[in-house]
Amino acid sequence: MGDYLSRRATALSYRLIAAAVLFVPPIERLRWREQWDADLDDIRREGLPVLMPALRMLIGAPAVGRSLRRANNQIALAERLNGSIPYDVYLSHASGDSRVAANLGHQMIKLVPPRSRPRRMTVFRANSDLVADFGLADEVVRALDRSNWLVLLASPRSAQSAWVSREIECWLQKKGPGRILLALTEGEIRWDAETSDFDWTVTNSLPESMSGVFDREPLWVDLRRVGEYPDVIYPGYRNKLTSLCAPIHGVPRSELAFEQFHLHFVTVKTRAQHARSIVLMLLAWVLTYAMLIVLVSPLV
Repeated sequence: MGDYLSRRATALSYRLIAAAVLFVPPIERLRWREQWDADLDDIRREGLPVLMPALRMLIGAPAVGRSLRRANNQIALAERLNGSIPYDVYLSHASGDSRVAANLGHQMIKLVPPRSRPRRMTVFRANSDLVADFGLADEVVRALDRSNWLVLLASPRSAQSAWVSREIECWLQKKGPGRILLALTEGEIRWDAETSDFDWTVTNSLPESMSGVFDREPLWVDLRRVGEYPDVIYPGYRNKLTSLCAPIHGVPRSELAFEQFHLHFVTVKTRAQHARSIVLMLLAWVLTYAMLIVLVSPLV
């Protein structure tokens, strides 16, 4: 009976390591799985129980994952500053929309990419304090040059911002209007099909530098509820975010939406597996403790 419980505890320990690996970034999972398995093998060869070390590894896995992600982000940032990696999106916004821009940029990065493009989105969000009297800062110009799309957070503050106007003018001079997307966070946008331009008697969220730029209505999404509650994700927000990000990923909206659904399904399934492993671990510990009491009590 003791050998059986020992084997079950060992098998459960390696399952706990498999669960712990899920907290590590995908690119690091194989290395850490091999390392943790080797540590458990060393402990088992010494004749010691491996359940508690495996549990400690599982508890410490989130901290390990955060450290690895922080290191990977620093490496990626250094590569981007050196100009070796392009940005997918340049997020243009007024200084008063910083909270909304931070929220939107974070959600765009978190969005699961399609399987045909297995890399998360890279977003550059300029600090409005970098603006200079003579024009755009050099690092902002370099970011505009290396960005594939420009997403404008449209609001009355953006319409009045000299910084946003310079960014738009710089983008139009170098790349044209074909890769500009609009996210309306406050105010109004109305397209006039007869004049093939915005109705500037109603539109108050775009800078004047965008007048007469588009031949047809550009893609824009209504995120005004985000402007009211920038730290809250309201129902329907992810659908609009998917509509905004689908052209950036170069896939239909339906394909990108399916990836989000698939991630949700896998996440729920993984959490259920983790819960089942923890319950089995606790049951094994209780049974082991009960067996020890039954075996030891006659000797006392």
